[in-house]
Amino acid sequence: MKPISLRLRGAIGIRDGLGLDEIDITFAGLSPGLVAIVGKNGSGKTTILDNLHPYLELPSRDGSLANHFFLRDSVRELHFEIGQVRYRSEILIDARTGRVEAYLYQGREPLNDGRVSTYKAAIVGLLGSPEVFFNSVFVAQGSSGVTALTPSKRKDLFFDLLGLQIYDGYTQYAKASAEELEKSLLAKSTLMQEITKEASEKPALRESLDRAELGLGQARRELHDREIERLANETGLESCRKNAESLRRIKKDRESLGEEIALLAQRLSATDQDAEKETKTLGAEMKAIEKEISRTNSILTHSSEITEKVGQLRSLRQELEELLRLQSAVQEISQTQSELFMINERQWNEYHRNHAKLQHQEERLIADERQLLNIHAMERANLMRQLQELRTASLLVDEVPCRQVEDLPGQCKLLRHSIEADEKASVVWQRIAVLDRTGTDIGPESVALRLELEEIAQKKSELERARPKPFNSESFDARKEELHYDAARHAEVRASIKTLEEEKWERLSEELLVAQSVLKEKKSSCELLGSQIDRLKSQRDAVVSQLSDELASKRERLNDLGLLSPMETDEGSLLWQRNEISSALESLRTRELTLHGQAEAARGSMERIEKKEEEGVIVDQEITVIAQQVEHWRMLQRACSRDGIPALELDAAGPGISGIANELLASTFGARFQISFETTKLSKDCKKQLETFNIVVYGQSGEKRIEDLSGGERVWIERAISEAIAIYMSEHSGCQLQTTFQDESDGPLDPDNKQNYFSLLRESFRLGRRFFTFIITQSPEIWEQIEQRIYLKPGIGAELVY
Repeated sequence: MKPISLRLRGAIGIRDGLGLDEIDITFAGLSPGLVAIVGKNGSGKTTILDNLHPYLELPSRDGSLANHFFLRDSVRELHFEIGQVRYRSEILIDARTGRVEAYLYQGREPLNDGRVSTYKAAIVGLLGSPEVFFNSVFVAQGSSGVTALTPSKRKDLFFDLLGLQIYDGYTQYAKASAEELEKSLLAKSTLMQEITKEASEKPALRESLDRAELGLGQARRELHDREIERLANETGLESCRKNAESLRRIKKDRESLGEEIALLAQRLSATDQDAEKETKTLGAEMKAIEKEISRTNSILTHSSEITEKVGQLRSLRQELEELLRLQSAVQEISQTQSELFMINERQWNEYHRNHAKLQHQEERLIADERQLLNIHAMERANLMRQLQELRTASLLVDEVPCRQVEDLPGQCKLLRHSIEADEKASVVWQRIAVLDRTGTDIGPESVALRLELEEIAQKKSELERARPKPFNSESFDARKEELHYDAARHAEVRASIKTLEEEKWERLSEELLVAQSVLKEKKSSCELLGSQIDRLKSQRDAVVSQLSDELASKRERLNDLGLLSPMETDEGSLLWQRNEISSALESLRTRELTLHGQAEAARGSMERIEKKEEEGVIVDQEITVIAQQVEHWRMLQRACSRDGIPALELDAAGPGISGIANELLASTFGARFQISFETTKLSKDCKKQLETFNIVVYGQSGEKRIEDLSGGERVWIERAISEAIAIYMSEHSGCQLQTTFQDESDGPLDPDNKQNYFSLLRESFRLGRRFFTFIITQSPEIWEQIEQRIYLKPGIGAELVY
């Protein structure tokens, strides 16, 4: 990761240290190398360094990010590069509510949706976890580092640094797979036990089947004997019933004659009632016809009035049809007018919406172009200030009289510094010339902005050409006036038609048409009904006479039958015997069904056990296969646990990291200190290996644990290990850690060791192939040796010197 620019708005550390609400620092002019952040105590140096990365954590501060900002519209905007790809981190903070929105962009493309959770995931995908970052390349103020951790905590940290936690997932997956198979194995074993248990019941089932079949044969023989007894009983009952049949037949004849006599009496009564009823009905019909004849004569007397009213009704209906047509035409014109007005209104709304959208886009692009011009001006001003300082320093060559002495410039620090300044001045002048030649064309971003501005101007011109015209409703009003529709007349016609229809003149007209033709027919119907009434009376008298004769004949036959005595029979004893036989048969049939069911159940159980035995062979084979699979997954679980492959990888990484750390220490302190990682050690009884993660230091005074060193000694060994971790991570993980950060990590050291420590940082910069190392130190003898500096000045902000 290489920082390009940083903008902080509303940071409490900048407000308290510099008296500013906002600060903007651009690192584009810095060359690869060490960069010192210089300023008075409390000027905000740590605030700058703590925000010079895209993580949401502040390693030197307690609490959340929002706790260290004070404005409602606080912002932390960081531009940085990874490889050749540019990214922009933008954190929006409301200090009053604590609400935080976090965005990450690759170029102009967003990589998350503004939520803190998705932002953290995107940053971890780019740079790894914050634990790795702040324990390798970033040394926060007052941080304890890996040497202050217990061996177990140190081991956990190295697991995270080396990405070995991936094996935890493998271990859990292998464990879950083994447990799932063990559940299946337990189920199969339980099933096998059930099969074995059921097979042990097979002899008892065979014995039960034999007993059921023997009892079934005996029950069927008894059932046959009882069936013979039942047939004999049925024969006796049939003879007894034939003797009783003749008595029942005579009794039935008497009952039948009695019923026929009662029925004839009912028919006689009903005939009188029906004749009387029908006579009344025909009389009512004749009266109704006579009434219709009277009404028809009345209609014929009002024929002229009926004809006049029907003609008036038809004329009003024709006028109503014309009024309805005019009303429909007026409604169609009004609907068309309303629809065209709404379409025109939508066109105007769309025009205003598109115009506002283009205006907003144009203002945003103009602001982006202005920001690019400000960056260009700031960069040129920095170069001009640097050129002035270099030219002032280079004047010393012309002013001193000893410049002609041979080899003196190489030995005199002042002359050498002046000559180097003169050489650097020419390089800076060339960079200024390049900026002046490019002018405002400061890169592809400026060209893209101008093209977008031209495109927006063209769209605005096209929008104006397509601007809708105002809606004119006068023509529609004129068309409605031309139709001469009278709503009052319309209502009047409707009321007149309703009145005439309620008086039913049309119906009277229809009756008038048929009155003369039906009048003669109605008179004929009235005469016909009179003759029908006379014929009905004569028919009634004939039927009554016939029914009276038939009733007298049937009463004589009933008297002839007389009374008969009942026959004595032994049917009761036969019925009792039949019931006894039926009860015995029912019991035998029940017994037969029970024994048959027992036999079938025993056979089914035998067949089921035989199938289970066949299934048991397959289950036993499956148990063997699953047991082998469980063993394989358990072996993989043990291999991926922290005592397996991860421990081997940790053992393999230890010499690599310690080798890089020893190379850094050797380049600065010579053979004074060397380190190694002790991942295991023998137990006191020398019988087994114990897991540990000690850091052993070898020096002139022998072997020591890092916990036993002095505070100053632990500083550079701590730094050597952290730098070695960062270099090892860059070489093996592919994560490009191009920048490191040091915040007063040399505090406990004396002046001599500070210089050695500074040399160690330079060597780490070289080995790690870094681009920047940002350093905060309170030692002037250190930061004065760093050519590139960021000065923090109250009331002004950041000033870059390079």
